[in-house]
Amino acid sequence: MKTLKHIFVFLANDINRMKRKWLSLPLIYISPLIFVSLVIWMASLLFSPDEEAPVSVGVVNLDDSDETQEMVSLLVEATDVAEGLKLEGLEHEEASEQIENDDIAAYIVFPPEFFTKMIQGEESRLEVVGNPNRVLESHVVNEVIETVVRHIRSSQANILTINHYAENFGMDADQRNELMLNQFISFFLQTLSSDTMMDESESAHHMSTGYEYFIINGMFIIISIWVLVTHLALVQDVRQQLRNRMRMFGATYIAEGTAKTLLTFTVTVLMSILFLYIVTKIDGLYIVGENFVRVSVLMGLYITALALVLLLIDWVIPSFKAALLVKAAVLFSVLLFAGALIPRIYFPIYFETIFDFSFSYQALNWIEEIMLGSRFSFELDVLLISIIVLSVMLIAAGLWKERRVR
Repeated sequence: MKTLKHIFVFLANDINRMKRKWLSLPLIYISPLIFVSLVIWMASLLFSPDEEAPVSVGVVNLDDSDETQEMVSLLVEATDVAEGLKLEGLEHEEASEQIENDDIAAYIVFPPEFFTKMIQGEESRLEVVGNPNRVLESHVVNEVIETVVRHIRSSQANILTINHYAENFGMDADQRNELMLNQFISFFLQTLSSDTMMDESESAHHMSTGYEYFIINGMFIIISIWVLVTHLALVQDVRQQLRNRMRMFGATYIAEGTAKTLLTFTVTVLMSILFLYIVTKIDGLYIVGENFVRVSVLMGLYITALALVLLLIDWVIPSFKAALLVKAAVLFSVLLFAGALIPRIYFPIYFETIFDFSFSYQALNWIEEIMLGSRFSFELDVLLISIIVLSVMLIAAGLWKERRVR
């Protein structure tokens, strides 16, 4: 109860401090909105693809097996993989050269032993190399190939089941391999020509919607800046006399930090929900009520995690100016590894782990999936784990600061 009382005292003080800035704060919140909106508008004009011209995509096969060559031939010859894509088989050097000459938007690489790993039940990923001069088209290709891979893995599960029962019935290895190949090619061909494949591709490569993609990324950047602005408004010009007085009554850094995190969360979430409501009124971005709640939850968790990161920096670095520089650098990194500034496809392969464990990437990725891909599910594991880890680190930092003061 005593800790809660201290939290409410800090909350009341922070609210009063923000009220005194009622004239300047709205201008500070509106400024990034105007600036980012202009940048997004110009980016959507520059990077929106020509709808009439098909997107040229290369297909590189590094697997020498006859099975993979047959699959690649089927993929190149298929006309129903995705509307507006033109696939052509290329050598690896030729594909790299055409990327440099801006002749193709991207190329797909079938790695060595692709089919062998698939038959053995191992994961074998297709690599998509994008063209830095064609951001939007490269994203379309990446989303379509992810759709193809999902269908391949589904076929893989079916084939392994057939192999299991064939082995139990006493069929020899050569006959089983031939049976699996025929069934796999049959499933693969059926996948490429199915209406389900077309529907899933159209819903998956939401980058082709053009300006909607840039609006969502811009919204994510603006919300991130709002978190930083709100945090700075709360930690700037805090009177040391008040802190000393509160320490005399047993108040802790943890209580003060909790109050600042709660207020940062409340202010930013309210503005974000209002902003999201306005964004969803734009044609092509309508989402149903339950998905509106899902996006709001993702935003709320992301805002919480980012607010905890900023508060941790504030506690670890005593100098306000030095902390401000670090916060700006961290915010840039958070947005960078969310894919909001540079799409994930353009990062080297060794950055994949960073994206996989980035709470900002999980938030933005699922917001895009829900708003542009009409998904009715989302994952929160990375976000929740990040919040728990950051909370533990803040508690440890708060206890450490308490001991230093004593």
